[in-house]
Amino acid sequence: QAWRRPLFGAGVGSVGALTRRIWDGMEHPHNDYLRLGFELGLVGLGLWLTVMGWQLLDLRRRLRGSRGAVRQALAASMLGLCVLLITAATDNTLIYNLLFTNPLFALIGAAYGADGQYDPVDAS
Repeated sequence: QAWRRPLFGAGVGSVGALTRRIWDGMEHPHNDYLRLGFELGLVGLGLWLTVMGWQLLDLRRRLRGSRGAVRQALAASMLGLCVLLITAATDNTLIYNLLFTNPLFALIGAAYGADGQYDPVDAS
C-alpha cells in the first residue's frame, strides 16, 4: 500500500485504517519506520532519519568536549535517542509521548541548556 504514494505518503494518521483492515484490534504496525514511510512517504522518512542522524552526531560532538554533569546529561540523551531508534524497529515508541518521547526530549533540551551554560575556562 505504501508504494501507491511513495514520495509523500498517505497522510498522517492514515495507517490506522489500513492496519484495522488487516489485523483486528490493531491501530498501528509495530514498526515506526514502516508507519512513517506509509504516512509521510520516502521524503518524510528520509527527513526524519536525517534529523535523527544529525542529532546523534551533534550530541556526540558535544559529548567529546564536555565534563562532569554536562557530560552525563549529554550521554544519557544520546543513549536515550539510540534506544528510541532501536525500539522503533519493533514497537511504536514515537507515539509513547508520556512514557518515552516527552521525557527524552526534555532530557535532551536540559542537556543542551546545561552545555550552553558550561564554560570550560571557569571549570579549570
